[in-house]
Amino acid sequence: MTEKITLEEALRQNKELREEVARLTEIVNYLQKQLFGKKIEKLSSGQLNLFDGQVQETASEQDSSAETRSIVVASHQRKCKPQKSREQYLNSLEQVEELHKLTKQELTCVQCGELMKVIGKHEMYREVKMIPAHLQCKVVCTETAKCDHCQDSQTGNDVLVQAETPQPLSPHSYLSSSVIAEVLFQKFGLAVPFTRQIQYWQKLGLPITSKHMARGVIESAERFGQEIYNRFKQEIQTAPVVQLDETPFRVLDIDKAHGYFWSACTTEEFSSHQVSYFYYASTRSGEVITDILGDDFSGGIMCDGYGGYSINRLPKAYWGTCLIHINRQFKRLLDSQIAHFRGQSIASKAVRILARVFHTEKRLKYSSANEKAAQRRQHLKVMIDRFYELIEEALTESPLRPLRNAVNNAINLKTRVYQIFSHGELPLHNNHNEQLIRPTTLVRKNSLFAKSTAGASANAIWYSIVQTAKLNHLDVFKYLETLLEAFTKRKKPDVEAYLPWAPKIQEICKA
Repeated sequence: MTEKITLEEALRQNKELREEVARLTEIVNYLQKQLFGKKIEKLSSGQLNLFDGQVQETASEQDSSAETRSIVVASHQRKCKPQKSREQYLNSLEQVEELHKLTKQELTCVQCGELMKVIGKHEMYREVKMIPAHLQCKVVCTETAKCDHCQDSQTGNDVLVQAETPQPLSPHSYLSSSVIAEVLFQKFGLAVPFTRQIQYWQKLGLPITSKHMARGVIESAERFGQEIYNRFKQEIQTAPVVQLDETPFRVLDIDKAHGYFWSACTTEEFSSHQVSYFYYASTRSGEVITDILGDDFSGGIMCDGYGGYSINRLPKAYWGTCLIHINRQFKRLLDSQIAHFRGQSIASKAVRILARVFHTEKRLKYSSANEKAAQRRQHLKVMIDRFYELIEEALTESPLRPLRNAVNNAINLKTRVYQIFSHGELPLHNNHNEQLIRPTTLVRKNSLFAKSTAGASANAIWYSIVQTAKLNHLDVFKYLETLLEAFTKRKKPDVEAYLPWAPKIQEICKA
């Protein structure tokens, strides 16, 4: 027999089922946001409406409290280059005149029928003219001279001398210095894979294939790029602070699902030179860090909370951590689709505090790393202290898993966060390095994989050279062509003279 239930029992079960559906819907929405939502750190104004009046009032009270305890200091920001007006830009280009002449019929006077005299011309407008790339055959010749007064004492032949000529970059190949420089720029500067470049070269009439390009990239990396690449590594190993990050990259000739590109760069401030260094490894193990920095590195390391960045790896170094990664875990809890999550009030307060930290950091005034650390202790420490007081108190209330995970992550990294008050050269976040590593992710989406470890290592060399050239404000194609042509000379070039910050390179390759 079917069990009969009362109306009250049915209503109770219906209510429980509705609550369960709402909970599961919330989880699905959260997971969809994590997979498909926009990856943005900015707190949108619409998200502030998620919270009730009491939460908003509490947050605003904390805002006002923070304002009374902090001092507004002068801005310290890098000056942006003034943007050229259209007229200034057109003036900077080569001026080519296109004169439209009057026809004989137009020159005939409508009144008397006589030919009119041209008395001048008038500029109507100016516009940019695009000249498509085209190929030429460069014929390399050498001058020969003969002495009319001498003969070879042994053979009796004429005494001849020839001018020295550079060697071809790749003998009996279409890949000259300029061609391979363009291939490298397209691949590592614009993320255009070889299979797509074929169409570009076919349009120009050059019969090369993706195999030709891949072989040229690997060979040129081993023969010409390696010395510059090694010099970048030396610069990284002597930097006061190095920013580290890693990203997966698949290579077909290894058994593992993924290899990894490791990215190391100098900081935007307090570094002798701006350097971006990529290193390919088949593993994500923290042992790779010592391969890049060496066992005796004693500077600072900025990284995220990945466990491979262990303090035991380099005992002489000090470790910072990315505040934006910490902030991101709280920020994820503020999605508008998770309206019933009980931890949102704590997450919102944490995000607001860290937002004020980032804002105040941009307004600090200093001229050295020590002054910056002192400014941070004066203006940022009270906010960081309040942030940790807030989340440590929340942990005692047994929060739900998403909030508990965010809180535990921040607490585990607390010692590294507080390094910013001792070391002014340590940035608050790792965004600079993440922007440098982004082109590898674009190429990964376009090219999917590298066929060999040699190809992945060549990629690391050219990524390093291209990104460092960009950091030093060079025209990437000009720099690559200049670098490759230097290695075709009979004499081995001085590597120091061809580094991106060398005066000669800055003069001839400036963007």
